[in-house]
Amino acid sequence: MIALGVGKEDYIITTPFTFIATAGVISFLGSKPLFIDIDERTFNIDTRKLEKFLEKTDEKVKGIIAVDLFGQTANYDEIHRITEKYRLFVLEDGAQPLGAEYRGKGACSLEDISTTSFFPPKPLCCFGDGGMVFTNNDKIAEKIKLIRNHGQSERYKHEVIGLNLRLDNLQAAVLLGKFGAFVNQEIDNRIRGC
Repeated sequence: MIALGVGKEDYIITTPFTFIATAGVISFLGSKPLFIDIDERTFNIDTRKLEKFLEKTDEKVKGIIAVDLFGQTANYDEIHRITEKYRLFVLEDGAQPLGAEYRGKGACSLEDISTTSFFPPKPLCCFGDGGMVFTNNDKIAEKIKLIRNHGQSERYKHEVIGLNLRLDNLQAAVLLGKFGAFVNQEIDNRIRGC
């Protein structure tokens, strides 16, 4: 959201049925979370309620964080139809569905910016904290690279205000060791219900 210029007085829509981090990052940036309830069948954001809310609101909504839950993705066809009408960005919170597909595309590849978590209970996990940001936009990728390393483009040259968001070497080694088994076995086991 920093790379997209989200800041104070912006409103970001998400679902209340998620871990606190989703709404927490919105508030951390000085923005205001707006909650749209879930679809009782999928536990993902209810796109009918999303559309009704946007038809009536006067708030300065800038974007939406769609949260994918329980190994399934949100309804991105409907989300796109709605958000294109209102010119909102969409971020995919893919902390849980890594390995899932939506219309032939893998989870965490459904938006211009998607994220996943490698926290221990997640499908692909490390031994501590970790995560990844995915993007298909070169400009956003460059900005995210700066932000994750204190805004540095080279040692002691800071282009933007950033944070320390780098994955440490130990967690990276754990993930590299697990990646082959995740791709070749874990996804198949989940599909079979093992």
